[in-house]
Amino acid sequence: MSFPVGAEQVAQESRPDGAGRTVVVSGYSKMPVGTAARSLYETLTLGVLVDLATHTVLKASSTLVTDVGREWLERELVGQCLLNEPSEFLANVKRNYWGASSGALTQAYRDLVRRYREHLKLEGMAVETPAASRPPETPRRS
Repeated sequence: MSFPVGAEQVAQESRPDGAGRTVVVSGYSKMPVGTAARSLYETLTLGVLVDLATHTVLKASSTLVTDVGREWLERELVGQCLLNEPSEFLANVKRNYWGASSGALTQAYRDLVRRYREHLKLEGMAVETPAASRPPETPRRS
């Protein structure tokens, strides 16, 4: 089934800065042996909806088994900029996710970011770390 597309939507989707466009990106990793999730899924999947203009996660989901794990993950990922380095999300996983799947979460997130950056390059969009997240420049000596 197709839906009519207005000229305004076409113009937004073709803007080089991605304004007005959202994309879905997924990252994957193997679940650790012995976890409840492994009995259901061999692979952990993280899926996010991203605002292409700001590179910010608008919505997130995962194949974590528990409601509390999925809710925690969404709360931690929503609002994150996928271009920020170092990643606040990865620091939060290390500090606050004490489950057996923490390594899988870390790996799936890294895969997700890698895929996101690859697609930005394919679309001809700059993949530059936002200024706010870069380390401050050291003054040059004369």
